[in-house]
Amino acid sequence: MPESDLPSVAVVIPCYNSELWVSRAIESALRQAGVRPEVIAVDDGSTDNSLQMIRRYSDSIRWESGPNSGACIARNRGLELVKSPFVMFLDADDYLEQDTLLGLVSAAEKAKADLVITKVAEADATGRRASRVLPRVESPNRFMSDWLTGRYVPPCGILWRTDFVRTIGGWNEALRKNQDGELVLRAILRGARISAAETGTSVYWHHNSTDRISNTVSEAKLNDSFGVLRNARAEAETRRLLSDEVEVAFSRATHVYERMAAHNGLSALESEIRKYRASLGWPAFEGEIMHICASRLLGLGRKERLARWFRVAMRRHRKRWPRQGYNRVV
Repeated sequence: MPESDLPSVAVVIPCYNSELWVSRAIESALRQAGVRPEVIAVDDGSTDNSLQMIRRYSDSIRWESGPNSGACIARNRGLELVKSPFVMFLDADDYLEQDTLLGLVSAAEKAKADLVITKVAEADATGRRASRVLPRVESPNRFMSDWLTGRYVPPCGILWRTDFVRTIGGWNEALRKNQDGELVLRAILRGARISAAETGTSVYWHHNSTDRISNTVSEAKLNDSFGVLRNARAEAETRRLLSDEVEVAFSRATHVYERMAAHNGLSALESEIRKYRASLGWPAFEGEIMHICASRLLGLGRKERLARWFRVAMRRHRKRWPRQGYNRVV
């Protein structure tokens, strides 16, 4: 097939201090077979050599650079430049395996979908690799329920219909955390047609750097994450899209943030989430039976502080007495 007849698909790569990985991301997009990749890199004010690495591909991609403004602003700027009917937002430290874009585009065209997911492998420099469990795509309710309870897909595993993601407003630039979750939940609530690719794999890279574009956690970011769920549930209720399954998923997901607030001593936020959950008649605690029993006995804050102390003690113990140093007694 002549190259001009191949489907065009854009890959927007936001980049902040990713000099070690951005070339891999760009090349993985350019090497995709069966499509015409439109690669757009947006450097978000990097202070390392990321921009120099990006400039090496000036003959093959479009790129821009600006002051450090955040991942969502970089993604939205890339979205403004897209000419293709489909777009993926690929973080600079992730990459695509061969034929991933073709599999996504084929699924999108076959199902006339606005949002298509593909298989995602989590990997790191040690060689470890594990596949993420994907959400079900048979219905919006099942997809949303799975997403809320941990079967989410990172941006590298999602292809968007460009017109659709523009119509719903693109990325929320006010958010500091859970930006991808907010966009996907908003898309589902606004009627996105969803599908899944049969071929291809995206790789979500784990590393120890604190410079990943969306890596750090703070009280403000945790508050943003809770706000995303609170707003999504309110919209789901307004649009009459709350099934029993989705309601349970919202309860479980908000309790996760309540636990995180308690674990980090954020008593005001913990109290806010607890009151919100109580106002909806949800159970005081969600999760494994040991967590529920311990929380009822000790209170959530005390239980989480005890759990944190225990984890720190175990890390110190393992550091002092590494596993390979034990002599097993039988």
